[in-house]
Amino acid sequence: MTKVDSGNEARKGGTRMDGHSPLSSVQEEMIRNIVDHPSAAGRYDSVSCFRLEGAVDFPALSGAVADLIERHSALRTVIRQDGEALLQYVAEPGELDQVTSFPACDDPIAELAENPAGGRYTLADILGGRPLFRVEFHERRSVPLLIIAVNHLIYDGWSIGLLWRDLGEFYAARVQGRPAELPILTTTYAEYATTQREAASALRDAAIDHYRRALGQGPRPVRWPAPREPYAGAPTDIDIMPVVIDGEHAALVREVSKRLRVPPFVVLMTATAMGMSKVCGQPDLLIGVDTANRDDPALLEVVGLFLNTRLVRVHAAPGEGLADVVARVREPWNATAAFGAVYYDEVLAALGNPLFFKCSMPTLSALPITEQQRPKLHGMSVDEVETEVEQSTWRDIALNWYSEGAGFRGELFHRLAAVDTETALEVRSAVLETIAAVRDDPAGGSVPAVQRTPPVGADVAP
Repeated sequence: MTKVDSGNEARKGGTRMDGHSPLSSVQEEMIRNIVDHPSAAGRYDSVSCFRLEGAVDFPALSGAVADLIERHSALRTVIRQDGEALLQYVAEPGELDQVTSFPACDDPIAELAENPAGGRYTLADILGGRPLFRVEFHERRSVPLLIIAVNHLIYDGWSIGLLWRDLGEFYAARVQGRPAELPILTTTYAEYATTQREAASALRDAAIDHYRRALGQGPRPVRWPAPREPYAGAPTDIDIMPVVIDGEHAALVREVSKRLRVPPFVVLMTATAMGMSKVCGQPDLLIGVDTANRDDPALLEVVGLFLNTRLVRVHAAPGEGLADVVARVREPWNATAAFGAVYYDEVLAALGNPLFFKCSMPTLSALPITEQQRPKLHGMSVDEVETEVEQSTWRDIALNWYSEGAGFRGELFHRLAAVDTETALEVRSAVLETIAAVRDDPAGGSVPAVQRTPPVGADVAP
């Protein structure tokens, strides 16, 4: 399909005929974050190292990687400067130097895993047009290694499941001498970046008006209890602790979900807000919720960075139970689905940048959690090498939720300079207590349920 942009320059597949296209809104924000915090640039490189045990067919594996790069144009993307503007350039297959093979050696595995060839990227590397997807083969004398480095500018959590699935299928197809069997792609990330901007332009005023009315003046800035001991590390350093919702807790979440006809995540989101409220002493919070933002079925098979954040105000009056608050949050939450094309950063700027909590929706709900962690390669076992990589965030606290079997798993991130471990533990306990209290309030949330299915799209787990 050929389009004509405002400069009368032909486009094909969302890119100009010279292979360039605009950045998506979320890519722009990520680059702004890197510019503001250049020391954290390398943490946007996700580096996965796998031990390959068994009969490894290296020519087939190398060919499978080439197939993967050809299938997903985002993996052939580099960032280029055009005057003051930044563009993404989609290279032709084979145009970039992205795959490196190393001869047999006995270098320590941990050293190879944590330091890919060329190192983790700096801001200069990213803006200098270096490939955002890189692969290394290490034909070690003991156990061969596969190292994959992908920059967050071109992937999200959903994409990782696609990468591992597709790599496994391409490898199996080459080993077995058959065509790969994968869904046909009908669009590209570059096409999405272009159409997202067009849709956002049409919806921006309506989105800002909606959020202005829904959020009012907004809650006051959150004040967390001061850390017991001053943190001596970098101001963006974080710690992560697990949150497990299983057994009775999981059953209570699903019971409220079924009764009020909302996805389980909306129950978890509300419980998270209520738990945080108890710890920080503020009953009125503005929650930022990351969504997969793949409501268009054509995007479900595309590798890229599609995330957006939906904003919802959660107020828990004294004595209210979880179901009561979920019942009140339900319709405001559903209403935000109409504005997925408008990136939340623009909304926050128009509203004066209110501070908000960030709570992430599951973004790999199409795959069981146990299948997301590593690729499956025909005829061999694949084990990921644990690496010690510092992580960072600019937000004080975040809680990512994932569907896992009959229950749920959370990852509670907290910025150590703002929220210490004791306070994070209090938040985790308060969230679990909020859910447990449902069993003592069986009539909670007994408002008339809407008779339609909420527009949840592809960004929540069933």
